[in-house]
This record gives sequence, structure tokens and C-alpha cells, in this order.
Amino acid sequence: MKNMNSRAKKIVVAAGAALIAGTALSGVTSSAQAATKPDAEELQYLVTEEKLAHDVYVTLGEEYGFRILTNIARSETQHQSAIENPLDKYGIKNPTLNDKVGVLVEETDIADLKKVIAGNKPAAVDRVMNRLLDTSYNHLAAFERQLR
Repeated sequence: MKNMNSRAKKIVVAAGAALIAGTALSGVTSSAQAATKPDAEELQYLVTEEKLAHDVYVTLGEEYGFRILTNIARSETQHQSAIENPLDKYGIKNPTLNDKVGVLVEETDIADLKKVIAGNKPAAVDRVMNRLLDTSYNHLAAFERQLR
């Protein structure tokens, strides 16, 4: 992120903040079996969220120079490491290795846009949402090419 221009950093921060604010865990179980083996999707989500929070705070810290943001970013790194321990212990793939936050942003955009498109919207709104969806698919493909 250090090589990003100011506008790009602000976009990443805004997208990350929206994801953190707008995404919630689902499918939490309370059975005795769940206590013996962790839910892989939950742990993968959590480690991704911690990485995203870290990246947002680092970017905000670089942009505004507030020490508290640097401290919180360091804490988020510790949170990520804590979640990586059970991932390693149970042989669960860590989705943050070689991760690009853009993939998460675009996948979330695509899911959100599909929900809006599925609703009964005026044709003008539908056209805009479909153009945005096409663009998000292009962005996602670009990020995925970078990961290969």
C-alpha cells in the first residue's frame, strides 16, 4: 500500500471500512461437536477480517499520522496471529496467505450488487447496477490474475 497514491489509499480504506461495518458472521453453531472441531469458514472469515482491519488502520495511519492507528494496526496483527494458530492446528487453509484485499472487496461487491439487482428496481437503476456488476467481475478477474 505504500506505493499507492492518496486517492487509491482512500478507496481501499473506504472499501475496507464498509466491509468491516457491513459483514457479519453467519452459521454459528453451538453443538458439542462444534466445540471439538472448529468451523473452518468462521475461522477463515475471522482471520480475513483481522487482516482487513490491519490494512485499513495501516493506511489510515500513513494518511493521517495518528499514533493510535499504528497501535491498533499492531494489535490487529496479533489478533490475526492468534486466529492463525487454530488454523494451523486443524489444518485449515489460511485465506490471507498471498491475499489481496481487492479480491474480498470485489467478491463482496458482486454479492451485494446481485442482491440489489434481484429486487424490483426501475430500469435506470437496474442498468447502473448491472454495469457496476460487470465492472466488479473485471476487477475481481484482475486481482485473481495477480494472485496466480
